[in-house]
Amino acid sequence: MGNISTIYQRFHGDICRRCINETYRVNLTPNDCFYGAPFPQLCPNCNTMQNLVSALRLTGKIKLLFR
Repeated sequence: MGNISTIYQRFHGDICRRCINETYRVNLTPNDCFYGAPFPQLCPNCNTMQNLVSALRLTGKIKLLFR
């Protein structure tokens, strides 16, 4: 079961929405996520400048519920 704490444990911190979508095979949209900073930062997983996800909204949590 996926949630933001398992994502933090797996990737050791914030990662971008695209990496979450590829890893867990979900379709998170920008409205499903809360972003930690108002500007892009370097994603530690894919090494690109992206907005990093710091939390999930209810819709994002539901999408990750059974992953």
